[in-house]
Amino acid sequence: MNAGDHAHGPKVSVIIVNWNVANLLDLCLASLLKNAADVSWEAVIVDNNSSGTSFRDVRNKYAGFSQFRWIENKENIGNVAANQAWRISRGQYLLELGPDAMVLPGAVANMAEFLDGHPEAGAVAARFLNPDGTPQNYYYRHWNLMMCFLTTGLGKLIDKKIFRHAKEIKYFGYDLDTRKIITVEQPAGACLLVRREALAPGDLVDRRFPFYFDDADQCQRIADKGYKIYILPSAEIIHDQCASFNKTNNDWREREFRRSAVRYFQKFHPGQVVFLKILFLLTSATKSLYDTVLSPGRRNR
Repeated sequence: MNAGDHAHGPKVSVIIVNWNVANLLDLCLASLLKNAADVSWEAVIVDNNSSGTSFRDVRNKYAGFSQFRWIENKENIGNVAANQAWRISRGQYLLELGPDAMVLPGAVANMAEFLDGHPEAGAVAARFLNPDGTPQNYYYRHWNLMMCFLTTGLGKLIDKKIFRHAKEIKYFGYDLDTRKIITVEQPAGACLLVRREALAPGDLVDRRFPFYFDDADQCQRIADKGYKIYILPSAEIIHDQCASFNKTNNDWREREFRRSAVRYFQKFHPGQVVFLKILFLLTSATKSLYDTVLSPGRRNR
């Protein structure tokens, strides 16, 4: 599909990748039908081999709505599945939307209008809200060694005891005022409207990052092309953060996060890869020492 074809498609193509959160996907799709009527859109929903019949039940529920197209995979390939939707999407802009997100009135139209009026913007993110309506600051800086250190138990402890969480606040965006239009380096992919040319050519999601760092990679690629990324307070979503990942094993999450972090550094910071690997090795050794020698359970025997 060439650029001219998108002029005849909808304004926005919504891309949703689902895995075992059909109850939330149902709410997500209902919010699109209810709150995105002020802009032309389509949605491509890709399911990564969810268990049971819940996804099929949702698909059957919305089968009568022409805005929705469906893809079902036979295995869980993570967010790389978004590339399947990317290839068949017809919209001028791409809205990456988590199945755990509900768009509020005007959100999609306001983001599209913002990209129309700001050619320097490669993408625009919604203002994230927790299910109770409180702000959810889920906006990072571009990943670096300090941020990786802050994901470890030792890093969190040092930041808490010495810096009073100042490093975490700085790098993970907890001090951002999302009530204003501001630029941000790396918002989460829970609701991100992307200008096609900011990521093309190539895949929407780099296949090296199926589960972690896919949004970090995208935002770095957008920045490397000279575009800015904004947060738009007039576009709000309710986000049940990490609903899919919470269904996975803790050890798996830690291994996959570190594997993806190394790949990210190999791509964008190759000179720092050895330091990242040393950091993770030291962290694992420290944790192992604590578990075997210093853990509260052993001290109380």
